[in-house]
Amino acid sequence: MGYRTILVSLNNADQTPALLTHAISIAKKNNAHLIGLHVLPTINIQPFSVTVEIPAQVLEAQKKAFQDEADKIRKHFEDVTSRETISAEWRKISDQMASIVTRTVENAHYADLIIVGQGNPEGTDGLADLCERLIMEAGRPIYIVPSENSSDHAGEVVLLAWNASRESARATFDALPFLRNSRQVNIVWIDAEDSAGQRIDLGGSEIATCLARHNVKAEVISTAQKSGGIGQSLKDQVANSGADLIVMGGYGHSRFSEYIFGGATRHMLTHMPVPILISH
Repeated sequence: MGYRTILVSLNNADQTPALLTHAISIAKKNNAHLIGLHVLPTINIQPFSVTVEIPAQVLEAQKKAFQDEADKIRKHFEDVTSRETISAEWRKISDQMASIVTRTVENAHYADLIIVGQGNPEGTDGLADLCERLIMEAGRPIYIVPSENSSDHAGEVVLLAWNASRESARATFDALPFLRNSRQVNIVWIDAEDSAGQRIDLGGSEIATCLARHNVKAEVISTAQKSGGIGQSLKDQVANSGADLIVMGGYGHSRFSEYIFGGATRHMLTHMPVPILISH
């Protein structure tokens, strides 16, 4: 069974063309309904003093700028989807009581797959933590498109990052529509160990056997971690295999722990070589 409802978050005009290219390609392969979601930003002007009154024209100018941006994105969405044989829906939300991220997470609960652009940690558009919040709170697989160097498709050669954790198991089965349609799947387990910490020579063979029952033929690659950590080791495997999609579990450790000490999820979210499908 494939994805039947796909939600693509469209709150950044610069990312919209790439996001729609991926979203439409995935929707066509799965005969899915595609929802383009745009949440109008809250008007948030911080005065230098609480006694300063913000002129009405300033507020109206900001509101108009947000609306113009929404109209630009809507037009692009409708122009592109009208040329395709897919079911598509434009959804705009205007709510001054909640953030873009909060409303996007809420809408994500009603879709099979969420597509979003890579976040900019230093951005001021209210989207800096969108990917992380979706991963942790949506309960759905999140397909993230890199800001740079992204091809117009993904899923021909899939790198499945496996470590026998709850998160990697969730991501694996959330990604079955991609795995079934792929030409090649490489299961990569870095520093494979069992629950007792003992080295496993053929780490990943059990999940490969399980996937074979879903008509997914996969090659198992067990390798040692290289300098730069697991995240860099995964990037090296992407380069070696020619993978155009990574499937991985997200935040096996707490977000706070990864923020302080670093981790594979945080590394991959900030250094994305190809699109990533990630589940928590």
